[in-house]
Amino acid sequence: MLSLPLQGITKKHIMNIKKRGKKKFTIEEELSQGFVVRITDERVDFEAKSKTWKTMFSKTAIEYSYALYLIQHGHVKELALAVAMLYNCSRVLTDAEMLAAVFKAMDKIDKKRAKESQKKNADEDDSEILDNEAILQASIEENAETKSSKKAVKKIMKNK
Repeated sequence: MLSLPLQGITKKHIMNIKKRGKKKFTIEEELSQGFVVRITDERVDFEAKSKTWKTMFSKTAIEYSYALYLIQHGHVKELALAVAMLYNCSRVLTDAEMLAAVFKAMDKIDKKRAKESQKKNADEDDSEILDNEAILQASIEENAETKSSKKAVKKIMKNK
């Protein structure tokens, strides 16, 4: 019987099962664009078929769950695309020109997001201030009505 993380996995996905040590299962799937994915109960490995590139994520990383989910649901093409993107992102580290371009793009996006956040916070602050002022004004009017009616009641009581 397959353990919980393997629900939805067919026997064709399970390339080899090792009972020694901590490894309980290994799912190996060949991805398009020259990549292989291996999922064990401890980690997920993404590797180039040429063995020139490899990256791993432990079972506690979101990438592990994401890869397992995609394999379970037959979304191999989506996983292949994600692995290709990981590979391309790792290439940034070895190319100074690409690294500079990525930092420049990230800086531009960060500044844009900061401006949007400030504008959103300013809009929220203005509307919150107006709401608070409206509540305060209503409270003052209610308080004034209550005081004047109390005075009127006292005046009537004195006249009796």
